[in-house]
Amino acid sequence: MRSPTGALIADDCDKATLLNDYFGSVFTNDDGVVPPLERRVPRDIFLDTVNISEDIVLKHIKKCKPGIQQPYLMGFLIPS
Repeated sequence: MRSPTGALIADDCDKATLLNDYFGSVFTNDDGVVPPLERRVPRDIFLDTVNISEDIVLKHIKKCKPGIQQPYLMGFLIPS
């Protein structure tokens, strides 16, 4: 990885800073304006609650196809 000046970057902290600076430069700032969205369901249908629990999250992660992220996530989510 190289800095904007072309210097080789080997330190992990410096790499993280470089990547953070880059990603921070390419994203736009939120202007606070919500774009108009057409309603896709009848007016009498609405979402008033969302229930998320550790059990629900674990259930859905276990249903995922095995991959790199699954063992990594499971290591954090399942008590040892």
